[in-house]
Amino acid sequence: MKYEDHETDLKIRAQWENPPMKRFSVDLPLPLHTRFKTACSATNRKMASELKALIEQRTVELERQTGLDRLQR
Repeated sequence: MKYEDHETDLKIRAQWENPPMKRFSVDLPLPLHTRFKTACSATNRKMASELKALIEQRTVELERQTGLDRLQR
């Protein structure tokens, strides 16, 4: 493998393992935010990590529901 090929491979792997991030805001009722923050804190979890997991789970459900999961294989 040429050095350039190896370097390209490393860049592709880095992008796959650490994709670019996108920020978005969500308005929540204060009581829900407080409950979520308290629950995350009590279980030593980060709110962002928990939200990512919830979004991933729901996205998979929606993709299955609409047939989009077949397009990604």
